[in-house]
Amino acid sequence: MNRRRKKRRRKNDNFYAHLERVYDMAPNNNVKIVLGDINAKFGQERAYYTIIGKHSLHKTSNENGKLLIGFSQGKNVVMRSTQFPRKDKRKGYLGIPRRTNDEPDCSYIN
Repeated sequence: MNRRRKKRRRKNDNFYAHLERVYDMAPNNNVKIVLGDINAKFGQERAYYTIIGKHSLHKTSNENGKLLIGFSQGKNVVMRSTQFPRKDKRKGYLGIPRRTNDEPDCSYIN
């Protein structure tokens, strides 16, 4: 593993450790909503259907997507924006000029 990849991995690990601490600080009887843009791509892998559904724009998850899915599995939360069918052109960002058609990352509700 090269230095840049190690640094990125360490940064991701620190982020998820912090996210977990903050998430766990909130009382269990509160509704917890996680919103963010962390460059995660969720794929249509069958193993993740219970967490992200099967209506993602992407065919495979990237590393950040897999990390967020792991966090979700540990906290028993699901991704809402990929649970319901939509046309592919409606899955990307709306009204924002972009060269790529990525989905907004994260809207988790427990």
